[in-house]
Amino acid sequence: MRRNLIVCIIILNVANFFAENMYDHIPVDTVMQERVGIDDSVSVSAGIIYFTPHAALEDSLVMDYGYWTTEPPVDESKCKEELTKRPFLAAGQVFTLNMAVWAFDRFILEGDYAYINFHTMRRNLRTGFVWDNDNFSTNLFFHPYHGNLYFNAARSNGLNFWQSVPYAMGGSLMWELFMENEPPAINDWIATSLGGSCLGEITWRISDLFIDQSATGMERVAREAAILVISPMRGLNRLLFGDTWKQSSCAGRTIDRPELVFSTSLNFRYLAERSNWEDGVKGAQLELNLVYGNPMNDFDGKPYSFFALDAKFNFMSGQPFVGGVSAKALLWGTHLKSKPDAGLLLGVFQHFNFQDSNPIKSGDTETEPYQISEAASFGGGMICSVPIVSQRLYFFSDVYINGVLLGGSHTDYYRVIDRDYNMGSGYSFKIIPGISWRNVGSLRLGIDRIQLYTWKGYKKGLDLSQLSEEEMIYLNVQGDKGNAALTTLTAQMAIQLYENLELNLSQAYYLRRSKYTDFPDVSYEAVESKIGLLYRFK
Repeated sequence: MRRNLIVCIIILNVANFFAENMYDHIPVDTVMQERVGIDDSVSVSAGIIYFTPHAALEDSLVMDYGYWTTEPPVDESKCKEELTKRPFLAAGQVFTLNMAVWAFDRFILEGDYAYINFHTMRRNLRTGFVWDNDNFSTNLFFHPYHGNLYFNAARSNGLNFWQSVPYAMGGSLMWELFMENEPPAINDWIATSLGGSCLGEITWRISDLFIDQSATGMERVAREAAILVISPMRGLNRLLFGDTWKQSSCAGRTIDRPELVFSTSLNFRYLAERSNWEDGVKGAQLELNLVYGNPMNDFDGKPYSFFALDAKFNFMSGQPFVGGVSAKALLWGTHLKSKPDAGLLLGVFQHFNFQDSNPIKSGDTETEPYQISEAASFGGGMICSVPIVSQRLYFFSDVYINGVLLGGSHTDYYRVIDRDYNMGSGYSFKIIPGISWRNVGSLRLGIDRIQLYTWKGYKKGLDLSQLSEEEMIYLNVQGDKGNAALTTLTAQMAIQLYENLELNLSQAYYLRRSKYTDFPDVSYEAVESKIGLLYRFK
C-alpha cells in the first residue's frame, strides 16, 4: 500500500507539472502593436511592443487586457531542433543496455536465468523460439516497456519512427538469443519489438513537450527530471551531449507542438460478478488521459502525429495497481472535410491494449472477470465529428477494426509456472459513438470486442502438474487450444460543473466467453460502476 501511495504521489506531481506547462512562453497569437495608447505611465524606449492575451515573458507587465513586452517573441517554428543521426551509437547503446540489465540480473538479483555462457547461447540457437510461461504483466506490459527503451535509444540519436523500429527488434532478439539460459521466446520478441515501438514513440513525443532550453532554475530541473522519467534513454542522451543544461532562446523541441487535451479523474469504482452484485470489490481508481494532436488538423503525414493514451491505477484491495494501459495512434491517414468544424479521418492505426484484473467472487468460487491484451495490433479506423446544432452540439464517432498479431487472454485451465493465460492472435473492433454539448456535458457509448485464437495447444490428457521444470520451460504451447472473446459494453455521461471540471458517471458490462477444444466452455459476466470528478486541462 505504501508503494502504491508513493507511485500515486509521483503520478499526480507529474500530471500537475504537465498541466501547468500546457502552453509555451510566447503563444502563437502574439501580435505587434504601436506603443501609443497602451499605458502612458510606463516608459517604453522602443517604438513597438508585443501584445498577447496569455503570459509572455517573465518581465512582462500584466494589463487588464493582456501582457506586453518590448522583446520580440521567438518563432518556435523556425528554431525546431534537428538531432544528429548517430545510428552506430544507437546500436552501441542498445548493446550496453542489454549488458547492464544482464549484469544487474546476474550479480544483484542472482537470477538463475542470467547464468549464461557460450554453451547456453549455442543451445538457444539450436532450440529456436518457444512460447514462454512468464506472468501476464511481465510478458504483455513490461516487455513492451523494455522495448520502448531500445526504440528511444535510436530515437534520441536522431533516427525517425520507422528507422527506430529495427533497434527495438534487434535489441530484443539479442536478449532472447544470448542473454538468458532459457530458450528464446517468440511472444517476448513480438511484444518487445512492436509493443515497444508503440510505447516508445508515445513516450518520445510526451517527453518532447517538457523540453524548454530557455527555462532556468527549479523549473529547468523539474523539466529535465520529467524527461528522464518519461523517456530514460532520451534523458541519458541529453546528459551525455550536454543538452540538459544547454541555454537557448528557443525551447529546443524536435516536434512542432500539437493541440493537447490532458485530463485526470479520481473515481469510486465497484466491480462485481453480474449475478452476485453484493460480493463485489470497491475502491478508488485514478485515471489519466492524454489526447495528443487534433486528428482533423494536426496530422502531418508522420506516424503518431495523433494518438490517445489512457492509463488506470487501482487503489482497491485485491486488484492490480496497474489496471489498464491503452493507446491508439495514427500511422497514416487522409482527411475528408466538408466544413471547418466537421470532418472525417480515414487511417491506419496501431493499438496497444493491456487490461488486468484479479479474481472476484462468483458464488462460492472466484473467477477472473477479464484479463486481455493487444500487445501488437494494427488496423483501419475512422474518426468523424459533425455539428448538429450550430457549433454547440456535436456528434462524434470512432470506429476501428484490427488484426491482433499477439495478444493474451485469461484461461480457466492452463497453469504452468507463472502463466494462467493463453496467448494467440485474432481480431478486435471498437465502435465509440457519442454527442457533446458545449458547456453542458457529453454522452458516450461504446462496444469493444477482442477475440483471440490459441492455435498451438498441448496433447490432450497431458497432466501439466506432473511435468518437470525443464519440461515446462520447453513445453512450447500458447495455452489451452481454443478461442476466447471479451466483449465490453460501456455508457459514460459527463456533466460540466465548472469550466473544466466534470462529474463522470459510467457503467460497463463485461462478457467473457472462452471456448476450449479439450475442456468445458466457460462464460462469465461482470459489471462495473464508476462515479468521480474529472478535470480537463486544455
